[in-house]
Amino acid sequence: MSLADERKAIRDGITASRAATSEVSRTATSESSREASRQAIAAGRQQSSEAARRAIGRSLEEQRRGKTLRADLNSLKPGARQSKTLSAREASGGRPATRGSATWDPATPAAAGGGGGIASPLTEKTKTDGAATVPDRDYYGTVVVATSDGIFTMEIKPIKALKLTDADGADVVVNLAEPAP
Repeated sequence: MSLADERKAIRDGITASRAATSEVSRTATSESSREASRQAIAAGRQQSSEAARRAIGRSLEEQRRGKTLRADLNSLKPGARQSKTLSAREASGGRPATRGSATWDPATPAAAGGGGGIASPLTEKTKTDGAATVPDRDYYGTVVVATSDGIFTMEIKPIKALKLTDADGADVVVNLAEPAP
């Protein structure tokens, strides 16, 4: 073996040794930091889990005792209402109580139907218009009425007054209001 070959072998050995040592130290460093991270996370979880379990335990105990339900219901209730008294009001120009009175005249006959008014049935009067017999009615002016879609229209004459006769032969007139246009 020549001197150059020996030097090359030494160099290769040192390089390989350095690479292995470097890799081992890197692996060891990252492995130890990973282990430290795992331990820190586990400790944090342990603390938070313990705190969460305690909070859940307190909550369940309050629910069993009804503390939270009462507090929730009371939060929904509106505040106490202040009752106000009504102010006293003086009487204003009232009429004192009196006994009713009326005059009765026995000479005045009572109405034939027992109480006056319109006797049923009512019969509509008729009149002759030219050669035809038509109901005796008065009408307002002609009004044009359209359907909701506006396709059809019709002209009508709204009734103004109906002339009727009651069972006793008395005239009865029914006046109707004019419809809106």
